[in-house]
Amino acid sequence: MKRFRMEDIAGALTRRSAILGAVLGGGSLLLLRGIYYLIRRQEGMGMGDVKMLAMLGAFLGHHPALLFIIFVSSFLGSVAGIIMMVLYGRDLKYPLPFGPFLALGGLVYLLWGYEIAPDFLPTSFQTSLLFP
Repeated sequence: MKRFRMEDIAGALTRRSAILGAVLGGGSLLLLRGIYYLIRRQEGMGMGDVKMLAMLGAFLGHHPALLFIIFVSSFLGSVAGIIMMVLYGRDLKYPLPFGPFLALGGLVYLLWGYEIAPDFLPTSFQTSLLFP
C-alpha cells in the first residue's frame, strides 16, 4: 500500500492541469445547473457547488480527480437521499445540499485517490486526448 505524500499531489500538478481542473470542474456543474434551470424553470443547484468543484479541480488537477470526485460525491449523495426517503419519508423535492458530498469526494480522492482512481476509471478515460 502506497503511503500518502503531499509531494505526489503538489509535484504532479501543473499549471495546465490546475486551470483545466478549475474550468472543467466549475464548467461541468455550471452547465448542469443551466440545463436543469431551462428544463424545470427553478434552481436545482447553487453556485457554491459550482465554485467548490472548480476549487477542487484547481487544487487536485483535472485528471483523474474530477471524474473520481463527481462519481464518488454523486454516489454518496444518492445513498444519503435514499436513506432520507426511506427512514424519514422525504420525497424527491426535498433539498439535499451537494457541497458536503463534494467535500467528502475530494477528501476520499486526496487520501486514497492515487490508489483507487487508476483501477476505478475505464481505460478510455485514462488515455484520451483531453486527459493526458
